[in-house]
Amino acid sequence: MMLTLGDFIYVFIIAGGALASALLTPVCRRLALSFGIVDKPDGRRKLQRAPVPYFGGVAIILGFLLASSVGMAAMGYMAKNYLIIASGALVMMIVGLVDDIIDMKSYIKFAAQILIATLTVVFGGAVEYITLFGHYISLGIFAAPITVIWIVLVSNAVNMMDGLDGLASGISAFALMALLVSALVSGDVVNAVICAALCGAALGFLPYNLAPASIFMGDAGALSLGYVMACVSAFGFFKGQAFFSLIAPALILALPVSDAVRLFFVRILHRRSPFSSDRMHIHHKLIDTGLSPRGAVMVLYIISAMLSISAMVYIRSRIAAVIIAVTALALLGFIRFSPKLPKLIGGESVKASAPAENDTDGEGKA
Repeated sequence: MMLTLGDFIYVFIIAGGALASALLTPVCRRLALSFGIVDKPDGRRKLQRAPVPYFGGVAIILGFLLASSVGMAAMGYMAKNYLIIASGALVMMIVGLVDDIIDMKSYIKFAAQILIATLTVVFGGAVEYITLFGHYISLGIFAAPITVIWIVLVSNAVNMMDGLDGLASGISAFALMALLVSALVSGDVVNAVICAALCGAALGFLPYNLAPASIFMGDAGALSLGYVMACVSAFGFFKGQAFFSLIAPALILALPVSDAVRLFFVRILHRRSPFSSDRMHIHHKLIDTGLSPRGAVMVLYIISAMLSISAMVYIRSRIAAVIIAVTALALLGFIRFSPKLPKLIGGESVKASAPAENDTDGEGKA
């Protein structure tokens, strides 16, 4: 994998996204406070000591749109897929923002997500085939519904990860960096610009969101981040001709997607709505073992980074990629089910670390 001098323009796009997001976040924070749009502690799942404003997602998406549009213009591109993804991200942000403000019913929010995903497929095309180990797999009549399901799944998977300070934004930054590298190797300029801009926007927001967070991204940010990553994989790697087209996004997004799928079936088996709120997320499970919220975030950062690295390594060595991915999942399982290990790596009581926790899934949000 060789990067050319021209590839370093993406460093400037990342920096531009980070700067725009970092400058917009304090503005959005003041705006949210002025309108009283805050996440209030409830003593059960929202354990921050004081109300924390939303609107962080607005800063992320506006920063992304600014950096990506400038980047696309600088690269001499204005592709149809970019316009579709940018428009969809903006609409998804608005849906999430409405939910952050009025806490809309879960089925209404879900229907809105399906509509956005469907329109994305109508105008951008479905994943008609995927490539796996050099073999083409046609999806046939299932192409459109599978693409819609994928977009909705990843959007909600990232939203479900937004349960601790800095968790969703940090994991998204790791994933987007890996997707950026994959796009560069594939020669996919449009998706590379998108990934660079959104990665930068997530990084620019992250310092404000680390424990104790001064602002939350809310559904406006989490749903939009997931939407863009789903579209990048759908329009790029799943439909691409590179031999890692299916493997790369599967590894990169393995952590949030697997947790979302697990929660869906667990809630169904317990005869509960899949959109109900509970303490069964992977970050909650880690805290229940004795890890502090900060410790749980660091563990998930490490796992996410390892999975993202495995996706990039897969380009050169399938065996090495599998070893890294299996090691990451084994490490997560070991920490999750080891009664003593959390104390050795910084565990403390949940109450003592209460200011670090942000659970945006606590008001009936999926």
